[in-house]
Amino acid sequence: MKYIVTTEKSIEQAVKNLEEAVTRNKFGVLHIHDLKTTKTIIGEAK
Repeated sequence: MKYIVTTEKSIEQAVKNLEEAVTRNKFGVLHIHDLKTTKTIIGEAK
C-alpha cells in the first residue's frame, strides 16, 4: 500500500511528527531507511 501526503514541513519536522503519531496510535516501525546514507555508501562503492 502506498499513501502519499504533501507538506510544507521540513523533512526533520515531518519525521518528528510521524514518529510521534506512530507512538500515539500504538503502531510499530520495523525499519527506517536512511536513503542519504545509503546513497553515499553506494556512491563510494562505485
